[in-house]
Amino acid sequence: MVQVYSCHHFTSQEVFTSQYEPLASCSSEEFVFVATSRQTVEAHTMTKKGCPLLCTFSTVGIVTDLNYCKRGNFVAALESKSLKQKSVTFTRVYMNWARSAPGQPGRVRVAGHSLRNKKLTTKGDQFEVIEIPTFKSPNSIHCCSLTGNIAIGVDTSVCLFHLREQGTDKVFYDFEHLINIDMGFKILNSAICCNYLACISQNELHIFKIDFKSNRTNNLQNEEVEMGQKLDRITSAAGKSNSFFVEDDDYVSWSFNDVESYSSFQDSCDHNQGFETLLAAVKLDNLSTNKTCLLPSIKLEEMYIDRSSDPMEVLGPIKKVKGHPLKVDLPGNLSLGDDQNDIVLTTLVYRRFEAPENNEDALHSLQFQSTFSGKDILKCDFGCLGSNVEPVGLCCFVSTQTTGALYDVHSNVQLIATYPYTADTKLAVVGRDMIHVVTKNGLETYTSRSFAAAIPNIETIDDIDNTCPRPASQEPSLIGLRPFIGIFDMAKSDNHLIMLSKDSQATSDGSWGIYILKDALMVDLYTDIIDLAFRYQTCNVPAYLVLLEEAHLFLRSAMFHSRAEDNMVERFRRTCRLLGDHYAGSDSECPHLALPYYNMSRKELSSIVTDQDEKQVKQVDGNSIGLLCYLNHQLFNQAGSVTLDEPTAEIILGIYMSAQPDKLSSVILESKLKGYSLEYALQLGESLKTLRKNDGSLYMYENF
Repeated sequence: MVQVYSCHHFTSQEVFTSQYEPLASCSSEEFVFVATSRQTVEAHTMTKKGCPLLCTFSTVGIVTDLNYCKRGNFVAALESKSLKQKSVTFTRVYMNWARSAPGQPGRVRVAGHSLRNKKLTTKGDQFEVIEIPTFKSPNSIHCCSLTGNIAIGVDTSVCLFHLREQGTDKVFYDFEHLINIDMGFKILNSAICCNYLACISQNELHIFKIDFKSNRTNNLQNEEVEMGQKLDRITSAAGKSNSFFVEDDDYVSWSFNDVESYSSFQDSCDHNQGFETLLAAVKLDNLSTNKTCLLPSIKLEEMYIDRSSDPMEVLGPIKKVKGHPLKVDLPGNLSLGDDQNDIVLTTLVYRRFEAPENNEDALHSLQFQSTFSGKDILKCDFGCLGSNVEPVGLCCFVSTQTTGALYDVHSNVQLIATYPYTADTKLAVVGRDMIHVVTKNGLETYTSRSFAAAIPNIETIDDIDNTCPRPASQEPSLIGLRPFIGIFDMAKSDNHLIMLSKDSQATSDGSWGIYILKDALMVDLYTDIIDLAFRYQTCNVPAYLVLLEEAHLFLRSAMFHSRAEDNMVERFRRTCRLLGDHYAGSDSECPHLALPYYNMSRKELSSIVTDQDEKQVKQVDGNSIGLLCYLNHQLFNQAGSVTLDEPTAEIILGIYMSAQPDKLSSVILESKLKGYSLEYALQLGESLKTLRKNDGSLYMYENF
């Protein structure tokens, strides 16, 4: 169950309107793009007060979906247009949009047909419209901001187009049609991040990864690579020997060595009746030694298709999901050749939800959230589909009408969080650290677990010197709820949330608005969470722990994604100290976590012992197990001696006397603790002679 804590507040809010009705939106780090009913896209500057209009460019059709891509700095749109009294959709990309001007026509071209015999234009010189052809009307579009590649949903297939960049001083962009993948269900939406893809139907989710067996895809920059490579490879093999072997799924092969007669050969095959049909079609009269015969397979296996509607979930990585095959089609691509066996699809998640009663209950808001370790990630050579660069963390979010689901699809595929909303929703966006959902109650803001899932891939988590909250074991929190009415579209940039609203009951034009909400500053968010946490410290300990962990994760993410300032590092260490204090002095299920959190806090041993003694955690009921875990490690596993002042050293002996008396002799005689008085140690030893265990027996210590 999601916990509700009101501690998130946006820093600022800008509201403006458009002369024409807004239809869809997307954003970069600096600009917001709003498609209007006038068949235009307006670009506004979010970083300036009032969000002034930067430029406007025309679209060919009415925009139904809009995407911005950082690599290539282009805007991709799914557009509809009426042709012969029928609505048809198209996919178009708008390059050099900032160079557009009212009344200025852009250069229009078709993707994949402009790489040769064309005059290259200087980068950013001319506004261009690139139409991406598909075999049917597309119904979804999504761009990978890291690679510039585009995934287009067409009926039951997702079509992948690769962004190609040519030239140095002069740069020319185009899109090459790579592959089509038949999903086996009608695609409502798709998402792409490098070589990871996800597609949804009304009630099915399929997340998978694309890899390549060979290195032929590295030749994407070489236009002279032809499909004849495969034939050249076969010819070369044939020239080296009298026989050669070709791997192909549509053939079976075997060799005949020293076959003298048909009867003797058939006798050798009597034990394998499956080859009888093949043998009847083979002429064996003139077979000579060391010949290989290749024959078409008798019958293609009929593929099993799962027609059930019962809910199910399959977690990978696995090659195939029984009853839900993925079919690859290479559309005559010169760079990939025609060998489908070189493409490997690995399913990470397949899930079938309960069948929706109507279209309103269909899955929606499919999105990836990635974490990369490189600061200049856009300068990397991603290779084909980004297969050369692996993220350190990748999560996929999908939502039903009532619940959101966040999957870790990187190293450990699992469902790490569910989000039961306060009311039905049809719209959600995922940010780096938060998930924003629109319901009838307004805008709900939840904590995300994406970065928490990536931490074990970035750092060594040994629960001694380093640890972090486990995302799958920690319930997400609802940390913000703001009233909004009529929100029908949302977009998320690094620091802003964009929302389009329209009053459905209003009859006049101008009843719409565009909201730009700036994310809370990390220092303000941290302060609000910690202040709220201290209110729960004594009256609601579980809530106190949850809020401490939320503040810890927010700071940890901010330090990873930006330059860690001294004040941020100090706040982070403070959360570690507070978490260490919690696990040291409570009856938590994980008292051993006091050790790593104290080590991460860089807090002195003497300060920890003094603080815990003041809180009177020395109890026989075992509530100081966490502190003992920390002390045992510090006193027995350190390289050098642990020298403390006499009062502090004697406090430690007193803690062991009260909480773990059977360990006291080892602390005095074997640990590296120094500084206590011998008289005090002997006094405690004498007390042990009369101290009884819970079963009534005496503690017996031969050492005393």
